[in-house]
Amino acid sequence: MKIITAIGEPYINNKLKENYEVIGKDILYQEGILEILDERKDIDLLILSDNLPLEYKFEELIEKILNKKKDIEIIVFLKNKKENIENFLNSKKIYKIYSLNETGYLSFFNMILEKKDKNDSLKIKEEIEEFKNLLLKNNLNKSSKNDSVRLENENIKLNYKKKKELKIKESKVKKENDKNYVKENFNEILTEKKAKIILISGNAGAGKTLVSVLLSKYIEKQNKKILLIDFNTINKFILGVNDKKKEKNNIKIINKNLYFLDGEDKLLNNFENYKINLYLEKIKDEFDFIIIDLSLEIKDNLLQMLLTKADKIIFLLEANILEIKKAKLLLEMYLEDYHAEENKIKIVFNKINKYKIPEFILKEMFSKFEIIGNLEYEEKYTLFINKNFNNVYYKEEYKNLYEKL
Repeated sequence: MKIITAIGEPYINNKLKENYEVIGKDILYQEGILEILDERKDIDLLILSDNLPLEYKFEELIEKILNKKKDIEIIVFLKNKKENIENFLNSKKIYKIYSLNETGYLSFFNMILEKKDKNDSLKIKEEIEEFKNLLLKNNLNKSSKNDSVRLENENIKLNYKKKKELKIKESKVKKENDKNYVKENFNEILTEKKAKIILISGNAGAGKTLVSVLLSKYIEKQNKKILLIDFNTINKFILGVNDKKKEKNNIKIINKNLYFLDGEDKLLNNFENYKINLYLEKIKDEFDFIIIDLSLEIKDNLLQMLLTKADKIIFLLEANILEIKKAKLLLEMYLEDYHAEENKIKIVFNKINKYKIPEFILKEMFSKFEIIGNLEYEEKYTLFINKNFNNVYYKEEYKNLYEKL
């Protein structure tokens, strides 16, 4: 929707630009409206007031506008309530009339934002089926939109078929081996401690680092032993990690139950992938949870190993159209290129605010995955970061997230 404004109040024009395609600056004279309509035939909405310098009577100006573009939608601000003008506007099927004051501005923005939410909802509904098809591999024969993040189509089909056949064979062997192992090692299994590996992934800027730290701190307070592995190089600054911290096997001791490993420094720079895999297997016995803050810059083969190794993959994104479109490509890559298991992927919507996409649409759009959390935007987290998370408090949402893990 393309909009022009002629209100004599640039504030409205600037505010609208945050959510809509507004053409040019606020027009400050009546003739300027007609000039723009002559130049631009694609204007959908005109927002004007009777507060502009008079060149025509207001009724005459409306007539001239409608003569130039009959189907244009018009919203009017009146400096003072004038019943005769309102009756004239209604006769021209112009019903959205507001006062040119603070109350009028508030009513107008409530209306325009509600209209935007409805339009966004319609767009999202149209994309739901397309989105489901991408994630359910119903379109494996279609060409990729991004060759850098997926294999050639024939290779995908071949690999997918082979992977499926191999999994069936492996599953049968594994079940038999597991039965024998349980019989032989029943007593040891009862006392064995194996950490759950939780991979924190998602769009760039989705809040992976902050959620990784907050979740780790919350789990620590449940008297669980937790290791946070950082591939983003930011967590250590938030937690206040320094070289003086006690270290065991490259792992820093932060608190009694919270430990930290610089994945980029200690793992990527020193180990090959298969050694990282063995390392994770070795340290699983020492912890209840291992949380990995994933970087989008990790190499393909390491990413695939971590996606396979993880018990659960928390996929973070914001509940808006742009971030959902980005998530489409990333989730498609996880499922098709790296063969991540759908049942491992858990969706968490982060930085939730009152303008988010309606929940019923989000549930339908991500129906193949379990949605396990909605994390509200919280300004105080900035303060916690600056103070290395001293005296941090947790909302009910982190308790719910922990329980679902």
